[in-house]
Amino acid sequence: SGRPPAAASDDEVIGMMGCWQALEARAHARMLAAVRELVRRRPREGFPPACYPGGLPEKWDTGVAHEAAAQLRTSWQAAGALACLAWELEARLPGTGALLEAGVLTGLKARIVAEEFSALDFSDRSCECPCRSPGPVSWAS
Repeated sequence: SGRPPAAASDDEVIGMMGCWQALEARAHARMLAAVRELVRRRPREGFPPACYPGGLPEKWDTGVAHEAAAQLRTSWQAAGALACLAWELEARLPGTGALLEAGVLTGLKARIVAEEFSALDFSDRSCECPCRSPGPVSWAS
């Protein structure tokens, strides 16, 4: 609601915090969806263009990180980590991505889940995870 926290009861203020956190998670999920769309549209030359769920490529052009960085006003390294997270949440961890989209998980929690699962071998897929070559994903930004 448009009611300021100062004019609300304690219970209402607590409720507001939860609502804002869920809204922030949904917004983060939508931003990752936009980054993921750039990944989908820019497969790296010489690699299969759509070998993962949702038509995601095995690897993508490095320009994705630069384009995202320019728009998000961050480093290309941080934007590259966002691209990896966006890829992971659809290609390997769609359930986690859905929880983020629903506002159940925060962006930080989704990233932690992705980090923990990055060590698992998803060898039943025909492609390698582009975020790991070799070793665990580095999400440092």
